[in-house]
Amino acid sequence: MKHKIIFFILLFLVVFIEPVTAQDRYVIDPSRSTIKCSVRYLVVPQIKGEFGDFSGVIYFDPKSLHKSSVLMQIKTASLKTQRKTFDRIILSKQVLDPSKFPEMIFQSQLMKRRDGIYYVKGWMDMHGVTNEEMFSFKVNGPIKEGKQGEYITAEGKWTIDRKDYDVIWHKVLDKGGVIVGDKITIEWAITAVKEK
Repeated sequence: MKHKIIFFILLFLVVFIEPVTAQDRYVIDPSRSTIKCSVRYLVVPQIKGEFGDFSGVIYFDPKSLHKSSVLMQIKTASLKTQRKTFDRIILSKQVLDPSKFPEMIFQSQLMKRRDGIYYVKGWMDMHGVTNEEMFSFKVNGPIKEGKQGEYITAEGKWTIDRKDYDVIWHKVLDKGGVIVGDKITIEWAITAVKEK
């Protein structure tokens, strides 16, 4: 509960209070971005899916990473796999339950760069649980392209343990983790456009 209160205070500060620094503000363009996920499944090598509805804001300056931040919001109901059977299971009340938990939210605490690789640390809110996570990512830009204006591209991979977020596939069979793997991999490749 304490982590959740801290998370929403941070979220309020980012969304409703203009940063005191002069960081460039970039808005994620969903039409040029993808967020995919996968999990190991006993019957097939992997269950793969893609989120179709997400948004986010990035304040980014490679020279002042301590002032940079990212907020990403993903609609859980927008997850689709290549099999309708999996869709019904994953979006059921027993698993993601979008009617009760409509969004996954990641709010950064800090960014840093080490050996040419960027890292972001922050709060992941999913399925009513908030945990601290750290991920590596790559970024290109800022890039200027005529009428397209200025933008950045970034890509990364998050690996989280679904049980840390109380995502249970089957109350009985899930105890041994033999039907569905515990690790969920979320791969994202985004383009974020600088606001004029």
